[in-house]
This record gives sequence, structure tokens and C-alpha cells, in this order.
Amino acid sequence: MNDASKRLLALARKNAASYLVNPKLKAIGIAGSVARGKADIYSDIDMSIYYDELPTDEELKVAYEQNQGSDYRLHASDRQAGYIVEQYFVQGVKCDFGHITIECCERDIDNLLEQCNPDDPLLNVLAGIVDMLPLYNGELLAQWQKKVANYPDKLAQAMVKKHLHFRALWVLQLYGIERDDVLFLTNELLNGVKNIIGVLLGLNRLYHPVNSVPFKGMDKFINKMAIAPNQLSFRLQQIFREEPQIAVNQLGELIEEIFVLVKKHMPEVDTTEAWHNYKIWSDKFHP
Repeated sequence: MNDASKRLLALARKNAASYLVNPKLKAIGIAGSVARGKADIYSDIDMSIYYDELPTDEELKVAYEQNQGSDYRLHASDRQAGYIVEQYFVQGVKCDFGHITIECCERDIDNLLEQCNPDDPLLNVLAGIVDMLPLYNGELLAQWQKKVANYPDKLAQAMVKKHLHFRALWVLQLYGIERDDVLFLTNELLNGVKNIIGVLLGLNRLYHPVNSVPFKGMDKFINKMAIAPNQLSFRLQQIFREEPQIAVNQLGELIEEIFVLVKKHMPEVDTTEAWHNYKIWSDKFHP
């Protein structure tokens, strides 16, 4: 754990103490870059606090004042569903506090693992649980981590099928490069990169939606991928740094490698139609 993570973790423990006085509280965990030990000067603190019953507004206010918070914002709240998300600053650090009932959390976990929807934004919640560092009652958090560690085959295949769709390169060549349509080309490059990541998330059984939640910290996922093209992070970044023609060529190389990986590691997924759509009319238009 780096020094920035240690400093933020110490602040998180101090913040947690203000909530621990609540007898309805059953567990606290911290997620994100602090939990992974990779925080930097721009990192915030992302805490999840679990209860039998949500705290009252007055109880939340008392904890906020004890933490000497400032610039308070209620980010989301649905007491009937079982969650409240607060955001405020402590000692100049942005802190997110997710207050969640155990019933709500376990319901979400069960629904996600059963429905296997690759677009569900709550997949990001499962990603947080996987990396979560316990601050109080690690036994409960460990139970959830054990449950989500069994990544469903159905979800893995759904992720691959959802994202194994790539625009033919001649479209990028003619309508993006030749017409000098920068916005169109950038959007198509971004969609291609996102779909590459989506396929690899499925092959590597990593939780995260590709489109419904902002995709930040790409390398934290790439570093966990046992199945991936060589030098993936560098090559993906270069797509947005190179000249347009080189970028399109590099995207094409990665796409072809992705098809090879799917055939090798998930042969139960038929790639025939996806490959045909990617290569359609390529003999008529030459990038």
C-alpha cells in the first residue's frame, strides 16, 4: 500500500468512528483505489456502510458534524429501496458514504448473479465488493466476497456476446479519415476500444458494465487480466495518440486478436456472425 493510500485509509478509519456509535450499523468497507493501495493525490474515499436499518437524517447529520465535514451533497437517496449516498469533504478530501441496508445489498447481489445483465450499472457494486477492504466486521464482507467470487458462466458469455461487435474498418477509413470527420472517427475508435474491454471483462470474469457507468482506471482491470493481447494498456492508449491511419490499423490488429482469444477461451460462443459483420464488404472497400 502506497503512502497516499495509507493517509486516506487513516482518514477513512477516523470518519468511520463517527458512524460506529450507531447500534444498527453492522459492517463498514472501503473500496476504490484506497482499498487497492493505489491511491494518489486525486483519489477520494469511497466507503460503504451496512445496516440492519438505515440511520435517520439526524443521525447522519451528527456524524457529518463530528467528521467536521464541509460542502455537503446528498447524491442519491431511496429509503424504501434501502440506500442513501452522501458526499462531503473532510480535511480537503472528497468522501463518498454509501449507507445501505444488508437486505438491499444482498438483494442486489442475488439479482445481479441471477439475471446476468451485462449492462446493469450495479455490476460496479460487485466490482467494489471484490476489492473491498473491511474497516469493521470483515466477516460479513468476506461472506459477500465469497459469493461474488463465483462469477456466473452466463454473465461471462453475455458480456462477450454483447461486446463482440465491431465496425468494419473501411467505415472508419472512408467516413472518418477520408472525410476528415474527427468526431465520427473518435467515436468509432472509442466504441471499438470499449467493446474490446467488454469482451475481455467477460473472458476474465471481471465485474464492470462498459457503457452504463463511466469507465475510469482502465489499468486496474487490465492488470487483473490473465487473458489479453500483449501490451494491451499501451496499445489501447496509443489508439488515441497516434495519427488516424495508424490508430485504425492498430484497432484492427487488436480486434483480430480478440476474435482469436474468444475462440480459444470461450469456444461455446459462436463468433461466425460477429466476424462476418466485422468483415462485411471489406473486399469492396480497402482501408
